[in-house]
Amino acid sequence: MANSLRIAAFCLAFRGVQLALLVVAGLLTVQGTAAAEAVNRRILVVYDSTFETTSAATLVHSKAEMPLNHLGYILDYVDAAKPLPDPESLSGYAAILTWFTYDVSRPGEYMAWARRAAGKNIPFIIFGQAGAPATPRYLSSINKLLGPMGIAYTTNFVEATGGTTVLVSDASAIGFERPLGAIFPSYPIIRRVAADAGVLLEVQAPERERQVRSALVTAGPKGAFIPSGFNLYVDPSHGRTQWIVNPFVIFRKVLGASPFPVPDTTTVSGRRLYFSHVDGEGWNDDVEMDRYRKSNALAAEVMAKEFIEPYPDLPVTVGLIASDLDPAFGDGERAAAAARHILSLPQVEVASHSATSPLVWSFYENYSRAEEEKLMTGTQGAGGSDNWLSTVGVAFGIVQTTSDIERNRALYLSGERALPRAYLRDPFSLETEVMGAAKTANGLAPEGKQATVYTWTGDAMPFEAAVKASRLAGLRNINGGGSRFDADHPSMSYVTPIGRQVGAERQIYAVDASDSGFVDNTKGNFGAFSALKATLEATESPVRLKGVDLYYHAFAAKTPASLKAVRGHLDWARGADLAPITASQYAAIADGFFSTRLEQAGPARWRVSNRDGLQTVRFDDVAGRSVDIGSSTGVVGSTRYQGSLYVALDAAVPEALVSLRPTQAVDDAVADATLAQLDEANWMVRDVERETCRLSYSARGYGAPRFLWKDIAQGGYHIEAKLGADVMWQADVSVGGDEILRIEPPGLGMGPLDFTVSCVKPSPEKAS
Repeated sequence: MANSLRIAAFCLAFRGVQLALLVVAGLLTVQGTAAAEAVNRRILVVYDSTFETTSAATLVHSKAEMPLNHLGYILDYVDAAKPLPDPESLSGYAAILTWFTYDVSRPGEYMAWARRAAGKNIPFIIFGQAGAPATPRYLSSINKLLGPMGIAYTTNFVEATGGTTVLVSDASAIGFERPLGAIFPSYPIIRRVAADAGVLLEVQAPERERQVRSALVTAGPKGAFIPSGFNLYVDPSHGRTQWIVNPFVIFRKVLGASPFPVPDTTTVSGRRLYFSHVDGEGWNDDVEMDRYRKSNALAAEVMAKEFIEPYPDLPVTVGLIASDLDPAFGDGERAAAAARHILSLPQVEVASHSATSPLVWSFYENYSRAEEEKLMTGTQGAGGSDNWLSTVGVAFGIVQTTSDIERNRALYLSGERALPRAYLRDPFSLETEVMGAAKTANGLAPEGKQATVYTWTGDAMPFEAAVKASRLAGLRNINGGGSRFDADHPSMSYVTPIGRQVGAERQIYAVDASDSGFVDNTKGNFGAFSALKATLEATESPVRLKGVDLYYHAFAAKTPASLKAVRGHLDWARGADLAPITASQYAAIADGFFSTRLEQAGPARWRVSNRDGLQTVRFDDVAGRSVDIGSSTGVVGSTRYQGSLYVALDAAVPEALVSLRPTQAVDDAVADATLAQLDEANWMVRDVERETCRLSYSARGYGAPRFLWKDIAQGGYHIEAKLGADVMWQADVSVGGDEILRIEPPGLGMGPLDFTVSCVKPSPEKAS
């Protein structure tokens, strides 16, 4: 029942978006070209660090940023407790977004700034409070922000709300995940002062309040205002949240319905992307299964045998903690041997998971060894003794064989003391933590492999210098975030954004929650990770919000229940229509979301550049429109899914040009493969060349390759797959009236392979 309600809510959400985008067809019929104009994808977020300590601690980041990312927008955060940017410099922003549950620390300065910013015709999207108390001193300033929306705030509130009547309730915007209750929370009286105000929820106060009207939710091209109590429902018992308003509809009504190619981080080659990454915690743990006890197997050894070796078709990125291999803390050679074996497997990508496993990264931003030693010898750990860090520390059950190891374990392992990192023997060094740890991982990898990604440890809240250090080391970065959308987290408000701003740097989040987010070791529910399946389903249908990230730790190989849960997800992934990639490839895609530059080169033409690893853009609700391959450049193909058009771009073409046209059948008079498009594949495709009677491309991936090409003229074709100059596979096939060509050779390794599709001319006998 809960899943059905969520699906209905999603469908209702995007029905509103579809209605808003009916104008698309008219826009796309305009012919001709125009000077390229940059698409404005940035939104300025104002918060106050006096109340929300960092941008990552804001309601905007945790609740609103994901829907805006999905719509293609990038959020920049500024702090109202500090000098705000000159309003003259804000012309590059599509909107200004706030979600205050408080009055800002400097209300006079903020309201003066906001008035000037609004004067630049930048719409404000206001959730919660305006930022200053609705007193006579500030009321005029508040209404300068709300005036363009066609509403005016008053100093009157309805406290006893029983008997309130709903006059207007837009079904596309109100009651998205949580319906309006029979009894409203207290609400302000907000007057409608313009006939064209975009009022989505309007109520009439009870008779004892003189039946005055209040426009409680308003959204339109000039801004939006959704006061507290009517944007997000918070369960008073458990603190769980659900959207009352539909954020997609709210944002679309303000930001407009004009389509642009949304840089998409969920899809590769027309399929939902899949990757898996393993954090090294528990590498040396004993295994709680009878069949492995006789050999005293390490968790890492069992992980290799159960999770990695049986699945050569599913890539996995394995992050090592360098200190796990230190003989001072256990059997370092055996731990290193397990690492060498795992990293030698062809489907394994090398990652670094730090040197000493910092658990509280903020402690090391302004590091003091003396302060750390006090914690080591004291009784109170950083962050308190009864928090989740205790559980993390338990994972480091390292084999002890000598008195020296015993002493090191007692002195320098955090264990249950909840200290700010797991290994404390040596003073903290950012160079050691990043460059040194990567060097250790590289030393265990076979020739030709090296670490490509840094996976954050502990609270996964690195400071700016740490993120910068990973970038300067040539590593992508990932972890933190992690989505849940299930019975225990019954809302898309728990689906996390792509990453977070850390000063001038960017941290990329994990896509899905890890096994530790589901498992409570104190209750022994080690199989709870199987509940990830609900999130994978809810973030795929009816709208694809996220790819798939199977994220677990080495300690998942310890117990029968956790082993069964991970194996269940691997078996599901093997049978699903996914595009397997590595964690570093996903991180490059996510980085590309923020770097991609979009320029509109005509009514239905866009240039897409600076993409980094991102090679998919998405058009929402363009029914009746298709990619015009003939006038596009750098387009591999396209596929339709859930009402959206996913367009795969060619990584070999730095500046792609995407053109749309009215959908029409391929003209058979057009020569053969010249308009061929990739519909979907499980491998990544690039270097596409289309000629008369010839299609060629390069591809690489995992498992047996599967390609589906469309818009190929009927007839016979010869297909070859080459590795260098060697022909690895070839076949002769026929394309029928559906103009579909399926290329499904047997397993050919991971590539890269070069494919050619050539016309086969009829023999003279057949021609006669």
